[in-house]
Amino acid sequence: MWLRLIVPPCLFSVTGQPRGPAPKKQIALLVYLNLAAGRRGIRRETIIDLLWPTLTFERGRQSLSQGLSEIRNRLGADAVTRGGSHVGLLQTLTTDVTDLENLGLELGCNTTPLEG
Repeated sequence: MWLRLIVPPCLFSVTGQPRGPAPKKQIALLVYLNLAAGRRGIRRETIIDLLWPTLTFERGRQSLSQGLSEIRNRLGADAVTRGGSHVGLLQTLTTDVTDLENLGLELGCNTTPLEG
């Protein structure tokens, strides 16, 4: 799988076919899990506070559960950790951002963020 993050975000299959449109929050959840969480995961409460700050905790938890279900539908049943207090992807998606970072490293470019 390959995830385009540069506008507009889109998930592609290994054959390069778009995986269909997804709601913005589900894309945001997938991006966050892929770039920030990895296999170690992120606390469910942290994700809810980040993506659904205006909802009650229970509604935010339901929204997270729906988003994770959609990710499992798109990537496979074993794509996301199940249960527990942390959520993480069990597979890493290649992204255009990581492709650009790798290209910069190959060319000897400084890929650290600007300071100041």
